[in-house]
Amino acid sequence: MSEIAEPLRFRIEPTEADWRAASWLLLRHRWSLQRLVLGFLGLWIFYAALLIGLDTYNHGWNRERALGSLLEGAQYGAFVWLFIVVLVIAFLPRRVRKSLAEARRLGSGADMAIDAQGLRLTTAIAEVTLAWPQFRRWHENAKVMSLAVSERDALLLPKAQIDPAIIDAVRNHLIAAQVERGIT
Repeated sequence: MSEIAEPLRFRIEPTEADWRAASWLLLRHRWSLQRLVLGFLGLWIFYAALLIGLDTYNHGWNRERALGSLLEGAQYGAFVWLFIVVLVIAFLPRRVRKSLAEARRLGSGADMAIDAQGLRLTTAIAEVTLAWPQFRRWHENAKVMSLAVSERDALLLPKAQIDPAIIDAVRNHLIAAQVERGIT
């Protein structure tokens, strides 16, 4: 990869659609199939142990009741896990609107520049420079690129507002800095 002599400069003003696309991308990362299965198994074990323990305490050990409690625990676990998933998905648009309103309250849009050393972000209230290795992870889909700075904070780069050559340069710098690649 060749060094960039002059920083590549661009301006972004993420829309609600950009924020929603980024939120779905991060939700997919956090809720991979493995995590969903582990969450369900945890709930199943909890409910099954609770039911088996109560049955054993009240009626003594009975193998048929224990097997019934395992099945009932799976049903309770599936119901609770499904409820949690539906609740999170239902409230995602509200959370996006709330986050976007807060971001707009702090200032509209940001000026950015990238070079071989990192990314510079300038908003109405702050100026931040981040070296490429400071990013923890990056995710990307057709609409946005999300650069995670921490587990809860990320920079959102809406692809519709940025020249594809700049997106390619960001991607190349992240790969060169060996930043963990998330969902793409």
